[in-house]
Amino acid sequence: QVPTKTIVNPDRYLPKTAEASGWGLMLAGLATILGVISIVFFWRQHRMAV
Repeated sequence: QVPTKTIVNPDRYLPKTAEASGWGLMLAGLATILGVISIVFFWRQHRMAV
């Protein structure tokens, strides 16, 4: 019964994917931007320290 639950749950949220895709893309964009900024900042601090 566990695998059937994992298969049924995505189908239940399918109608909301159209609305969630916009939020998902925006959150993904913000996450990537923050990740790049943090990596660049950390790399600059590490390069300056060495």
